[in-house]
Amino acid sequence: MAVMILQATGLCRMGMVALARLALAGLALAEPAAATSPDAWKEFRQQVATSCAKLALARDFQSVTVEVDPFGTQSYGVALITGVLKKGLGSARAICVLDKKTGKAELGAESTGWVTISPSHQ
Repeated sequence: MAVMILQATGLCRMGMVALARLALAGLALAEPAAATSPDAWKEFRQQVATSCAKLALARDFQSVTVEVDPFGTQSYGVALITGVLKKGLGSARAICVLDKKTGKAELGAESTGWVTISPSHQ
């Protein structure tokens, strides 16, 4: 009966347009869910590991092991690089982040240059 009333008043067409828009919005929202499939996460982790390893090896590391945070933060993939430095300077660690939007990786300073700060408890 409600459908007949909508058809009689011409609002049925507007209702269909609204329903179509709602369906498209639902599809747009479903896209990130597809990116959270096990295969997508595996590919993401591999991208973080590969990008971070290449960056570390291009800088001061001679060899590296990459430990990847399985999901990272909302905006970044995160990895801990551990390895041997070039020129016989021993071993070190570094933190690497990969921007999830751009795919650009950045490497922090090697642990030999880190500053230790005791957090204050407030």
